[in-house]
Amino acid sequence: MKALRSRLTEVSIYYGWIVSALCFTAFLSIYSISFSFGVFFDYIIADLNATRATASIAFSAQTAALYLSSAVVGTVVDRYGTRWLIAAGTALLGVGMVGASQASTVGELYLSYGLVAGSGMGVVYVIGVTASSRWFERNRAMGTAIATSGVGIATLVAPPVTARLIDRMGWQSTYLLLTATVVVVLVVVALLFGDSPDALDVDTGTEFSAGERATVGADSWREQVGETVAIVRRPAFL
Repeated sequence: MKALRSRLTEVSIYYGWIVSALCFTAFLSIYSISFSFGVFFDYIIADLNATRATASIAFSAQTAALYLSSAVVGTVVDRYGTRWLIAAGTALLGVGMVGASQASTVGELYLSYGLVAGSGMGVVYVIGVTASSRWFERNRAMGTAIATSGVGIATLVAPPVTARLIDRMGWQSTYLLLTATVVVVLVVVALLFGDSPDALDVDTGTEFSAGERATVGADSWREQVGETVAIVRRPAFL
């Protein structure tokens, strides 16, 4: 895989577009799991003897874990890069989803699907959102648009595909198949991913002006906190 990534950096297409495609794939993967929850909903209620209200908490917990973990992960990404974090997020997601498929109570579902899988999704989410800023300047809007469009495609594709699989395999087997597919895809994404043009020694051509490029780990923790506080205090942010 390392050899493949080296070859990809040598092709005529700018590697930032490949990174955007990898982010698209990552978003498609994690949100296929997230947005298919409604398809599993009635089966979960029946098998776990839950009410609609208590079963819904699992999705709420996953959403909260996804976005709350993002606040922490964002700083870690800035300091230490992306590839090993994608692997860590994939591991959390895989463990959580396997646990969800085997859950026998709603409490186990909250822990596995909500907290563990949601935190893993949060790791991948942050990387997908921030990667384009390191690889693009002039085409940053397009690079980001390509990456984040994976969310919309997941909304369109995942529910009907998942529903058909459930009809054939049952909800628990479908969860396991979906999890295995997503884990394999995210492992490939992690292996091909690049933190920045500098990290892979990629020629940015005319993408960046005056040779200025985003770097990883350039600021200390104190500097990052100070910059964040300064942004939060701005009237425009509020």
